[in-house]
Amino acid sequence: MCTNRRKRANDFINVTDRTIYKFLDKVDGLADSPEESKAWLKTLQKDPVIDSESRENRGLKHDLCGLLLCPIELDWDDEEVCNKVRNYKEGFELGPTARALYANFTGDPKNLDAGYLKSKLLLKLYKFIFTSPSSAKSVSLEESGDENAEPPSASKRCRTSQSSSRAPGKKDVATMLNMNNKVTPRSIAYAAVQLLFALSSAERWGAEHEGLDFYDTYYHVVDHFEGDHNNGSSKLLKWWDSQVFLQAKRSNTGGARRARKLIEEQRAARSRASQLPS
Repeated sequence: MCTNRRKRANDFINVTDRTIYKFLDKVDGLADSPEESKAWLKTLQKDPVIDSESRENRGLKHDLCGLLLCPIELDWDDEEVCNKVRNYKEGFELGPTARALYANFTGDPKNLDAGYLKSKLLLKLYKFIFTSPSSAKSVSLEESGDENAEPPSASKRCRTSQSSSRAPGKKDVATMLNMNNKVTPRSIAYAAVQLLFALSSAERWGAEHEGLDFYDTYYHVVDHFEGDHNNGSSKLLKWWDSQVFLQAKRSNTGGARRARKLIEEQRAARSRASQLPS
């Protein structure tokens, strides 16, 4: 089981460069946008292309990977800050608040819970591992990670379902783990670590790399959901369920509930009619 998940994660590492640069394909359109928060996208086109066959040109050496690995509370665009992060200076270490884990890759340094674990890149990787590589195609990096955003359209879910159909008897990882159409905190933590590893230049698995502690990141994400604090984690899990398992929930229960309700109403109507004097 672990081998299957690890293989999926390693496969995702090989497509991470294409996933990120597909996001950057929209840079030209964003360049005309008045939103200053997206101005940094323009400079990312100058980055060297990530080599899917090598880990060497990733991590903090690469401006885009470094930006996504950089904690949201640090300003990667500030040259002094960037240099301190790249040189592992105290107070500028990588950690679990990496920009890659936030909705739209942006966040509020004064409210680190806002948008946390709502990254569409993280969602895409999660589906790649736990449901299927083809199901991840329904996740668009252009769409908002806001909790009020609509889930994938019915037509997109339908196309994805058709394209991800597998041979009879072949189960996805979520089914083999008996997840019962529920995303778990620890599965999100697992995906988060895989994403940060994919962005890093680490050649092999280890406890840490370039100052980023993968174990600490895993347990930080778990604690975000299971710790004794009121941070809206229940609402966040519902968002994850709606993004990953929405189609299964609707198709498996909605029709049956509607049919039962209609039958009960009809039976009650017939019972009342039979009691009326003839």
